[in-house]
Amino acid sequence: MDAAPRRAWRQWQARHRGRLLGTALPAHLWRTEAKWLYFLEHGHLPGDAEGPEVRVEDLSSTDVAVLAAALDDYASAHATAGDAIRPLLARR
Repeated sequence: MDAAPRRAWRQWQARHRGRLLGTALPAHLWRTEAKWLYFLEHGHLPGDAEGPEVRVEDLSSTDVAVLAAALDDYASAHATAGDAIRPLLARR
């Protein structure tokens, strides 16, 4: 990954860290951009050594609101990011 995309990811994490940590969302969901993108694409993130499985359908309305705001900010720099997960969030 080039320096500019890495820097953009770190800046996004810094902007949303406080709000995300204030939810029940495990930090491993957004620890790496690869995991974040997997979650956006599939609506879930399998559990691993870093944390439990995360599924959209298990999120509280508060968590969905925080996630949606973070997603909107992320999508502003990544045109198609979140296209797959937006309908799932809308149903919550």
